[in-house]
Amino acid sequence: MTQNDGDARVRLRPLVPDDQDEFIAQARASMGLHHPWYTMPTTPEAFQTYLAKYSQPTAEGWLVCLRDGGALAGMITIDSIVRGRFQSATLSYAAFAPAAGRGYMSEGLALVLRLDRYVAGNPKALATVRVPSEAEEQKRIESRQREQLKREVQRVAAQGRSLLLSQGHREKNRWWQEKRWEDLQPRLPAWLATRLETFRRVLATLTVELAAATQALSAAAPAVRPKGVGGLTYETLEREVGDWQRFDNRRQVGSYTGLCGGVSASGNSRHQLSITKHGNARLRTALVEMAWRLMLWQPECKLVKKWAPVLTSGRATQAARKKAIIAIARQMAVDLWRWRTGRVQPEQLGWTMLA
Repeated sequence: MTQNDGDARVRLRPLVPDDQDEFIAQARASMGLHHPWYTMPTTPEAFQTYLAKYSQPTAEGWLVCLRDGGALAGMITIDSIVRGRFQSATLSYAAFAPAAGRGYMSEGLALVLRLDRYVAGNPKALATVRVPSEAEEQKRIESRQREQLKREVQRVAAQGRSLLLSQGHREKNRWWQEKRWEDLQPRLPAWLATRLETFRRVLATLTVELAAATQALSAAAPAVRPKGVGGLTYETLEREVGDWQRFDNRRQVGSYTGLCGGVSASGNSRHQLSITKHGNARLRTALVEMAWRLMLWQPECKLVKKWAPVLTSGRATQAARKKAIIAIARQMAVDLWRWRTGRVQPEQLGWTMLA
């Protein structure tokens, strides 16, 4: 069970016998973190006793697992459950050391509370999550791996830049590239250049892998697509959505992007809030980037014509421009859904298509 299909980092599942080896390894690695407040089983015998305890009706145990990869992040237990008119229980939780301090347990606890409200009769506490097919998941992993490589390049480059700054050298994040390095290296102490060469070797490998992943995704995109929507962006959108037929109406599309404005209402009072940012964060980012490119490459698009006066006006505030570009991104997601499901033709939207 996860919070939603886009932003959730963790999921809950019951503890099962097959978890024994990984659970014990994590518990042993976390003894220093938990002592003296919390004790977990660190032997096979203790694990079997622990598992039997949470198979009883008076206790429940939930593993908090990372959504990407399934690694164990921690354990949430509910003990001393009393049902009937007088309902009570004791809730405990503990993170495993490798996942501590990253907010995973907070998300796991939120899921447990939602599950409790759902079981108590609140059907809105949890939402139905679409599980992608095996083929869709493989394609999505390929796209997300490229994003991870990109972030890793930025992270390692920033580490080198931080080392330079600590020694009085202020450089940009491209300090490691060959041309810049040829100019920078003679001005550095030999020991510092040696340390930076380690980062450069890692960055060289990462950039080769990143370029290959980018090329593969771009090559997979179809030739016929809206002008201004690059192959990389198109494939990112397609792989994050999985199947456009999953949506029944435009409201579902907008909700999945997280680009819909929130509302605060009480009685006769009603206030518009900023966008909810629920749903798929990667899809949302790609849509906003695409919206800016459409301003350049799709001047005849009806959507662009509608918002161009705001985005090109010298009098428009920054807030007004943000609202306009978000509106374009949200509507573009709806238009893509309509186009990909055969509800509309590109000419009707004013799109110029690549052949």
